[in-house]
Amino acid sequence: MKGLGTDEKALIEVLVEVHPDDMPALIQTYTTKIDRDLKKDIDGEIGGHFRDVARLMLLSNAELDATLVHKVGACLLLLCSFSLCDLISLLHVVYPL
Repeated sequence: MKGLGTDEKALIEVLVEVHPDDMPALIQTYTTKIDRDLKKDIDGEIGGHFRDVARLMLLSNAELDATLVHKVGACLLLLCSFSLCDLISLLHVVYPL
């Protein structure tokens, strides 16, 4: 990815073609052939939500599941602590009639 800019279309095409379970092999191949860290290169070349999605796409299925459970876990714990009345009130705020 080093050079004048990132070919974002090519990056997307590569990432969507690789099965998540094969992603560690792709990352290792990149590191071996390019002698650079793919995750660091992505962080340095793209930004915002596109970078966030690209980084998630680099994870294996197990890593992605663990990441999502970690991120959603706090929300689930919070929601589980609400009473039924609190949940109904929250739903009315989020989805007004």
